Amino acid sequence: MKIQKIAIGLAAMFVLALVAVLFMAGPAPAKFASILSGSMVLFGAVTVTYQFPVAGTVAPAANQQPLLNTVRGTVTATDDADTTATITHNMGLTAGQLAAGQPELTLIPLKTNFYTSTWIAAYTDGNTITLTKGTGGGSGVADAQLGFIIRRPHSIAI
Repeated sequence: MKIQKIAIGLAAMFVLALVAVLFMAGPAPAKFASILSGSMVLFGAVTVTYQFPVAGTVAPAANQQPLLNTVRGTVTATDDADTTATITHNMGLTAGQLAAGQPELTLIPLKTNFYTSTWIAAYTDGNTITLTKGTGGGSGVADAQLGFIIRRPHSIAI
């Protein structure tokens, strides 16, 4: 039993060391390392990566948004069957602002797959927008397919 625990511990240390080495080796191995570490799903996933006001896959917190009117990022759908991306902007918009067509959403093509994907936006609530794409052949791609810009309405006008 003790030997089993030692073997499991050594295997875990080896995997952690491998992940650390791959992250230091550059972007391609880092993607493999992120698969090993569980931050990506092996069989494809839709990933929202924020660029402003935060960087990474964690959405801006509600307390970051009162002074900021923009959220920017990218969406990656790695497989044709990956169809839904939830973008959390945490702007806390009211029902009246949502009814007035706010926030403003701009989708920016980054790959030709954007055009075969047919992305559709739905304003889920005052803090999120859900993007849904068609599942046509060739709609998935390993890199970011589209960029997004979400702009809050000016508070004086609404």
